[in-house]
Amino acid sequence: MPDQLILSPKQGYNLIAPYYDSWKWQYFWRSNEYPFIERWCNTLEPGWGADLGAGSGNNLGCFLQRKHRVTAYDISELMLFVCREKFREEIAQGLLECYVRDINELNITQRLYDWLLCNRVLSHICDVSNVIRRMARILRPGGQCFISDVHPMHRYDHTHYNIGGKEIVIETYKHNIQEMQNIAYINSFSILEFQEITSPKLLEPGLAANFHSIQDDETPIFYYMIMKKL
Repeated sequence: MPDQLILSPKQGYNLIAPYYDSWKWQYFWRSNEYPFIERWCNTLEPGWGADLGAGSGNNLGCFLQRKHRVTAYDISELMLFVCREKFREEIAQGLLECYVRDINELNITQRLYDWLLCNRVLSHICDVSNVIRRMARILRPGGQCFISDVHPMHRYDHTHYNIGGKEIVIETYKHNIQEMQNIAYINSFSILEFQEITSPKLLEPGLAANFHSIQDDETPIFYYMIMKKL
């Protein structure tokens, strides 16, 4: 069997952008992960935040409804095209700006943001320490950061999509969560909340049977943590 061609996140997500929102995993994430993001969103006073790796904007609804000002960054211009189409009205109102950026290379020198969201992005980043350092530079003291991602113990090797019988494989990295938390402490973050979500803890557990990589045991599927900049 020939070796699989593994694409960079920019290449891969540009290819799948028109299909991303109909991907079967989207319902899983919307049902089991987004409620944690929404709950956190509802604790925040309206301010200025950034979604680092916003993709097609699936997590922006709560923030925009609550009249936050949001900057959406993503490496894929076609994913952001979908995001802009969804939120034309909010863009016109000045609530949302979208920029094609690699968050590995965000060269912002000011502490602009009251909150940061980074959802299923760090598993596409090789050097997580670099990104967390950049988060610390752009977040105001007292600001919060919500990180969630596929758990490194979950049974997967790369991110896979199937489009018309063609498999798209995107490079993926597994990071030790304790090491990530240590990097966060070094960069003056405190951990406010941390959870590992296993199959028994799913908010809609019946969905698990539709996904072969989910193990019906205590093996974590995804995690989230909420951090505060000191």
